[in-house]
Amino acid sequence: MHMLVFHFQMDNQNRFTFYLTLLMSLYSLAADYTRSEVAFSTMGIILMVLGQGFAFFSFKERRYMFKRITAVLHFLSASCVLTCIEVLVSSVTYEQAHLPFRHPALTVHHFGFSFVLACVTCAAFFVAGIIFLVFSRKKKDKNPETEMKTRDGDMEQQLALINGQPLVHRQSLTP
Repeated sequence: MHMLVFHFQMDNQNRFTFYLTLLMSLYSLAADYTRSEVAFSTMGIILMVLGQGFAFFSFKERRYMFKRITAVLHFLSASCVLTCIEVLVSSVTYEQAHLPFRHPALTVHHFGFSFVLACVTCAAFFVAGIIFLVFSRKKKDKNPETEMKTRDGDMEQQLALINGQPLVHRQSLTP
């Protein structure tokens, strides 16, 4: 069995061009990681601001739908933070493997407190999303008689408004 071996000879100019192209492609991938980190962190900040706005609004207006929207925004914020963490870890791993001049072989690498803070932020937004989702149920009155009286009172006021009659506020005689 014959083995076919190609021997490719390059002159110095072609070798330099080849290494330069290889280096640029390695830097290009590192730049892509950085662009991804910036994009997801920007989306995460926007979602966090929207989530906090809806959270404060849902405390003012007690509608279950606002709480569900807030829960979804908190889940999306947590996923953006988690994605940023994963892209950061992947970019550092890639740079250590392919760009030894950025991360020399004998150096010790650690992420630090900002990495831990990002993990805590991801967990906090996930827990906040669960809490808003759990408390977004429709609330029903435990006493059905009170609920019917409230509905009847609302119907009387609406009929009075439709007929053009003045609203009469009833006061309860029972203490």
